[in-house]
Amino acid sequence: MKDSEFIELVSRRLKQFGVEPDEDAIRYCWGVSTGRITNFLAVREVPEGLLVEQAEEVAGEVLKLLYSIGRIENIDGVVSSVKEGDTTVTFGTSASPEAKFNEIVNGMRISDRSLLRYRRMTW
Repeated sequence: MKDSEFIELVSRRLKQFGVEPDEDAIRYCWGVSTGRITNFLAVREVPEGLLVEQAEEVAGEVLKLLYSIGRIENIDGVVSSVKEGDTTVTFGTSASPEAKFNEIVNGMRISDRSLLRYRRMTW
């Protein structure tokens, strides 16, 4: 996947949250995510099979970064549940909007189970 395609994928995900994409923030969070993934996996680059999940993680990190520097102020509209088919996921209905926001952003990280599939042993 080309850099421009990856940035576009993250940008589209951010727009789904009503956030205007910031290419500098995307590139910064992408670098942090790439470092974390490659260190965990003991590889030189992120495997192709993880790029879509990495884009989701980068979008979450951008949301967290923009919120922490005050560029996202209103998080009251954060969803409290998502329904897909016959499955419903509820995000802490009694929690504050900030707690819901953090729960959603943390859920956007690549799981260790996904990473373990690509992990290599180093000597």
